[in-house]
Amino acid sequence: MRGKPTRTIAAGGRAALFVSAIALVVQISPARAGEERVFAVHISQQATARMVRNALEGAAQRLERPHCQELFDRYADAEGRPLRASLERAGVSGAAYLSLLVFYDGSRKPRCARDGTFAAAEAGSRIVWICPESFRRLAWSRPGTAEAIVIHEALHSLGLGENPPSSSEITARVSSACLQ
Repeated sequence: MRGKPTRTIAAGGRAALFVSAIALVVQISPARAGEERVFAVHISQQATARMVRNALEGAAQRLERPHCQELFDRYADAEGRPLRASLERAGVSGAAYLSLLVFYDGSRKPRCARDGTFAAAEAGSRIVWICPESFRRLAWSRPGTAEAIVIHEALHSLGLGENPPSSSEITARVSSACLQ
């Protein structure tokens, strides 16, 4: 008798986990034509979260332009594969890929303590750490550049390393390709 409740709890746990996973996929799935995009922004300070969402929406619109999409062919991952190959493996466009990223408050991350750091992502990770104070100031004063920063971090998420190219070089190239 003791084993049966344990199996029921385990099965219920698996079912709950499955339902949670489905809910997460539905929450962050790319938008279809005419639908509002949904972004996974987990930042408790509402003004910052709103600015990140605005930057994501602007970045997604920019990534729908062919000239901006060329970034995915221009940059490659550590194995030398164009970042477009990572998008194809994920089965999404560059604009839709932004909905697969998860944005967190990075105020406690050492990288955010550096001057001029607005966000950070590790190559190949779908987690982006937003440096709230600096990102908020940037988004307020130069919203297009905040959108470029989001695209910059998406490139890292797709596998682009850094140094080389330097962070400022990546942002400059994103700005040149996408902010026109």
